[in-house]
Amino acid sequence: MCIYREYIWLAAGSISNLNAEKCAILKSSKVILFPDLNGYDKWKSKAMELSRDISFSSKFPVSVSSLLERNANKEDREQGYDLADYLVEYDWREFVVE
Repeated sequence: MCIYREYIWLAAGSISNLNAEKCAILKSSKVILFPDLNGYDKWKSKAMELSRDISFSSKFPVSVSSLLERNANKEDREQGYDLADYLVEYDWREFVVE
């Protein structure tokens, strides 16, 4: 299964695993972080930290999506859903970009 083939999907495992050293391989890429629900502010802070890193500043555009925060319902928030939780709820063919 391949959803949005034009993107490379990576999971950090946790915000503590997201650091300049581990992100070095991504320095030429546009990075969009999709934090778990209720984690937006922490991930936004982490993105600013990574963007300020001297070795990445001009080569590491990183942003944080608020998509989940803007669209989640109360139950999803209580369960701390992440992007993968939503993607597995739907037929993957709805997401294929031809």
